[in-house]
Amino acid sequence: MQSYKVPSSQVPGHSYITRHPDFKDGSQGQEYKDITTLWDLFQHEVTVFSKREFLGVRTFDPPTGRTGSYQWITTTEAGDIVEDFGSGLDHIYSKYAPECPAATPGQQPLAICVPNRVEWLLAEFAAFRSRRYSVGISDGVDIENAEMAINNSESAVVVCSMDKIPRMLNRIRMTPSIKVVISMDNLDCSRPTISTQPFSAESVAELRRQAESLGVVLLDMADVVDMGREKPTDANPPKPSDISTICYTSGTLAAKKGAICTHNSNVFASKCAYFSGRLSDSTYLSFVPLSCCSERNTVYALMYEHCRIGMFSGTPENLIDDFQQLSPTVFLTDPTLLNKVYDKAAAATIHAPGMVGAMARYAYSSKLQIFKRGGGTKHAFWDKILFSKVAQIFGGRVRTIYCGGTALIPEVHDFFRIALSCDLLQGYGQTETFGCGVLQLATDTTTGNIGVPMPGVDMRLRSIPDMNLSATSPICPKGELMIRGKCLFSGYLKLPENSKNLMDDEGWMATDDIARFNEDGTISIIGRMKNSFKTARFCWVAPESMELMYSAHPLVHNIFVHGTPDERDLIAIVSPEREPFIQWAQKYLTRDTSSSTAKETTAYKEICSNEAVCNALVDELRNIAIKNNLQSRAYIAAVHCDPTPFESSNGELFTSTRKLRRNVAAEYYKNEISKLFAELDNSEAPVNLK
Repeated sequence: MQSYKVPSSQVPGHSYITRHPDFKDGSQGQEYKDITTLWDLFQHEVTVFSKREFLGVRTFDPPTGRTGSYQWITTTEAGDIVEDFGSGLDHIYSKYAPECPAATPGQQPLAICVPNRVEWLLAEFAAFRSRRYSVGISDGVDIENAEMAINNSESAVVVCSMDKIPRMLNRIRMTPSIKVVISMDNLDCSRPTISTQPFSAESVAELRRQAESLGVVLLDMADVVDMGREKPTDANPPKPSDISTICYTSGTLAAKKGAICTHNSNVFASKCAYFSGRLSDSTYLSFVPLSCCSERNTVYALMYEHCRIGMFSGTPENLIDDFQQLSPTVFLTDPTLLNKVYDKAAAATIHAPGMVGAMARYAYSSKLQIFKRGGGTKHAFWDKILFSKVAQIFGGRVRTIYCGGTALIPEVHDFFRIALSCDLLQGYGQTETFGCGVLQLATDTTTGNIGVPMPGVDMRLRSIPDMNLSATSPICPKGELMIRGKCLFSGYLKLPENSKNLMDDEGWMATDDIARFNEDGTISIIGRMKNSFKTARFCWVAPESMELMYSAHPLVHNIFVHGTPDERDLIAIVSPEREPFIQWAQKYLTRDTSSSTAKETTAYKEICSNEAVCNALVDELRNIAIKNNLQSRAYIAAVHCDPTPFESSNGELFTSTRKLRRNVAAEYYKNEISKLFAELDNSEAPVNLK
């Protein structure tokens, strides 16, 4: 058993309690007991690891339009900047926002809206210096959600990149709480900057005039640092019970909610992650948004034993170049990046034709067998002559990858374990737990699970009678996943009733996720309660697990599985992998359609709308369902092929953490969905069901 099963812990309607195998009493022990706030953690990094490279950034050269090598701020320099910027913030709040409302007396919010940059962390730690708390706003959210977060938190001071300022000033009436805007980029254009935005002295002067006319104070971080250096203030460190941050939920099903996290819960969560891996002297590439709690929790966890944190250069197109410049030893990602790299890397190795492919498949199979027997992932011969090229994609030094957000396809999971000779650990957490929860052990050689509870966290299942899921089943119990631990949030900002409904009297939080306790002691997520639905055939469907299964098919780029209680069958919206789909579709097309212009955009749209092609794709999906032992009632009966990837929907279909907004997708494709169901209703039998 990979996890520890607490004896005599099963009660009616609930499973037994499961814990980390090395922390059976449910505590975290006494290690690092003196670190009780995130300010303590920062001081630990600065003092214990003084003068070490800490925060790295690639500078941008406007004349050439190129991004350079990584430049580093040391821990000592970071400590000085945080002291000066924190002192400057004291003066700013005292002068311009003395009565700034807050979620708790004696504290004030500092909103941070920017892509991942060293200034993000410096600003947050500077806020902690005087008991302020951060309000993380994802750079990728739409303007309405950003304004919602600012208004909900009543933030008077906002730190952002210069490219956000024009939009913020143009819509300042929508965020009346804003008094001060602090630009991370220098407003003095003669100073160096990391911004890739083409700002000139004239455009900055116009921003200053506009801000003044609106009664908004516009400064840059250098101004605030100078202010604090000239007139230093005494630090007022936070207490463990103080708020550390407001993290906004991804909003897959409803409006975003601000989860209130305290220093006590954040430190506990960071220790959960640290004790799970104990990585030291790491180099970390930060590209998952820092507004996302799992990204910050990973950064905090790595700070216990020092870590160089390099920020990505700001654009997805340059991400692989960032990897190769930094050569990180560890990073956090969702499956999107790994799936994209897998498609190309596998095509050049294990899926390649001829002798190259044959050798790669033999090498891969050999390494995989050794790994599954517990022999590790390294192989001196095959790694040197074959897999080193794949490893170089990520810089050649990766030791650990953390993957979360959605489940990882088993084939992709094993491929990167073998090709990179690293630990690829799937995990699970929520905003309400600050990204803490479940993580695979480094010794786990299996796929299809998210691991075991992190140190100090309790997990159990609650039966769901309506779905015929029993948490007390003696073999692989299933039910709603419940979590208990000091990592839990303190409630939703200004939503006390929502917070109360989430927790029971014994401190258990309902996650809304449907899970299974596996026989080996690991946990698997098999669905989401609010997304699960029953069809008119009385078949319960967990669409996420089906979408993950179908996404493994080389023809599928995106897929949205949909059904309703009024319809017998399931339908799907599929955005294909363009080139493989075009090649595959040729055998189902007429000669005119499969002409030499088939790869042009117009022809691709015609292929996607071709009835024979869509029916053939239904057959492909049905074969996957049969292979995975799905009930025939859960087969996809009809599809609509959208030539446009879901990612091109102007951010409508995905949350900032790349989860599909199912209600938005249903509205976005409502005409196509209605047409598919109408065609199925008018047919004598469900389409393509045999």
